[in-house]
Amino acid sequence: MPPNRYCFDTNALIDGWKNYPISAFPKLWANLERMIRDETAFSSIEVKRELAQWHGGPLVTWVKQQDGFFRQSTRQVQNIVAKITDTTDLVDEEAQKSTADPFVIALAKVEGARVVTHEGRAGPRQRVKVPDVCMKLAVQYTRFVGVITSEGWVFK
Repeated sequence: MPPNRYCFDTNALIDGWKNYPISAFPKLWANLERMIRDETAFSSIEVKRELAQWHGGPLVTWVKQQDGFFRQSTRQVQNIVAKITDTTDLVDEEAQKSTADPFVIALAKVEGARVVTHEGRAGPRQRVKVPDVCMKLAVQYTRFVGVITSEGWVFK
């Protein structure tokens, strides 16, 4: 059976960093670093830009040290991004929020990976969210804790 593959959204990295700090869970972050080296955990270069713009700090320092984590968009990814932005209101252009989301979903679709996001599905009268678009495009999604569970990581 091939290994699980994960494409991380900005908010999943921030959520993971806050809820599972590297000082308390060094083995978790070492496992994630191994997955990055094995190319089974990755993200869009757009997430790197979003992290630098909105978060900064130690998380940005950590991700910058992870060679190969961020991937450039291929033509195939860009075509799916165009479809997402043409058919959904996932990106709030005026607020310039969640601009990386369609790239994360498109990259996961192309790579056969699960999107790792902190978001849940949209409720009534809410804008569409990452899981809604994932479902529309038949892309699996999970939260950061779902990676821990799926990979069977145990920390004692």
